[in-house]
Amino acid sequence: MTIDGGGSAITRAPDDVPGPGPLPPLPVPLEPPYASWGRRVAAALLDQVLLTGAAFLLFPVQPVEPPTWLGPVLNTGTREVAGVWTDSAAYVGLVAVMVIMQAYLGGTPGKLALGIAVLHDRDLRPVGVVRTVLRQVAHVVDALILFIGYLRPLWHRERRTFADSLAATVVVRTQAPLPWTWTRPTVVRAAVPVWERPSRPQWMQAVAWASTAACSVGLLFAYGPTSVRGSGGLSGMCVATETSPGGPDQGTIEVRYSPEQIERFGVVRRMVGSGPAGVEVVWQIDEILPSQATLRLRLEDRETGVTRTVDHAVVDNVVQPGRGTPLEDGRLGVVLPLTVLDGMNDWTWELTTVLDGVETPACTGW
Repeated sequence: MTIDGGGSAITRAPDDVPGPGPLPPLPVPLEPPYASWGRRVAAALLDQVLLTGAAFLLFPVQPVEPPTWLGPVLNTGTREVAGVWTDSAAYVGLVAVMVIMQAYLGGTPGKLALGIAVLHDRDLRPVGVVRTVLRQVAHVVDALILFIGYLRPLWHRERRTFADSLAATVVVRTQAPLPWTWTRPTVVRAAVPVWERPSRPQWMQAVAWASTAACSVGLLFAYGPTSVRGSGGLSGMCVATETSPGGPDQGTIEVRYSPEQIERFGVVRRMVGSGPAGVEVVWQIDEILPSQATLRLRLEDRETGVTRTVDHAVVDNVVQPGRGTPLEDGRLGVVLPLTVLDGMNDWTWELTTVLDGVETPACTGW
């Protein structure tokens, strides 16, 4: 359109031609579905009951404190324990398997059962064993100052604990995380991130079902119905029917498993209480033994025929250090660990001495 303005023309764009409009908005980066605080807590509790139930199954004398998957929080309790979890190779193997599962599948059994995974915040893949261990150690920071780090996911935008921030991890809801890889991208993840496989492989589904079953079994043996089979202990005494020099005239044996034995689903475990627990064996011999002698305890299960022999060397009427603890009250005897009775139900016992390779007549009890 042209307008004549005294010899000059002014050209104007047609009214129906649009001018330059606003720029289209930039794509908003998508966020993966971060796991809720409640789901994370539930997964940690499932792992803990799995470890607790495994400790009950693998250790004949209880209690044995399992490692806590909630982080390296110091145990300030005063309860006496019967051992440490590292005493069992099978239990150490279980802990190692849980670490490897989280490192390369994204989750421990509890996490897989609830459909969450620990992933690298850069490429949303499992993080490997080194970062998994470092993240677990970093949980000590979460425990500082009233465990506030464990509560941080309640208000953090990406629902991270301090350990997650330190280890560059996020916890995402997914049942099929991407596979672990050696290499990591050098740039921040794409605007449209991918955090799981297009479809869930059958083997991953089987692992998730097995994890759920393992946590259920752990719950049953950790906190299932419990019955008491006995308490206090039992003791017996014998008098030798035939004596010989150096042989025991009398003997006593006392089994102390205070406060009780407990049973869950047919599995019986001896409990250690506040007092000493063990098998106390006392030889009552009226004379001084030769400088070299051996005290012998022989156990036999009348049901199965299983026999067990425990020998202790004696020098100048003092039991030498070895398996068990010598008595401190002047009596000639020893306290053996309760494990000497493993596999023994209806058992009998004999006390003898061995002098110059000859075993004296037995003092038999039951």
